[in-house]
Amino acid sequence: SKSHNGQAETQEVQQLKEKLGEVEAQYASDKEEMERLRQSAMEAGQLRKELEDLRSEAMQVQPLKDQLAQLQAQNAAASAVADEQRQEMSSQVQQLNQKIADMLAEMQESCASSEEEAAQVQ
Repeated sequence: SKSHNGQAETQEVQQLKEKLGEVEAQYASDKEEMERLRQSAMEAGQLRKELEDLRSEAMQVQPLKDQLAQLQAQNAAASAVADEQRQEMSSQVQQLNQKIADMLAEMQESCASSEEEAAQVQ
């Protein structure tokens, strides 16, 4: 009966060893899972920090964007004014050219008529 008892003990020890192995394996996989989670949490924290940095950068960029928009608006307005002035000057130049042409024509006419008069006097 002693050997039978010994066999039962051996079997129980074997079962306990197997159970221990399962528990250890479970523990190891839990540890791995925990490590993975910790890693994920760190990465998430890193991403959150990067996001914060980006947000503060964006806040710094916004006033610059506003300034740029203002400058562009001013530039467009100045450009429109410049165009207007250019057109005005160009029309003034055309008027002057016309006046000069008219004066030249008049001078030529008066020259021609005074030549005629001179011819008549002779």
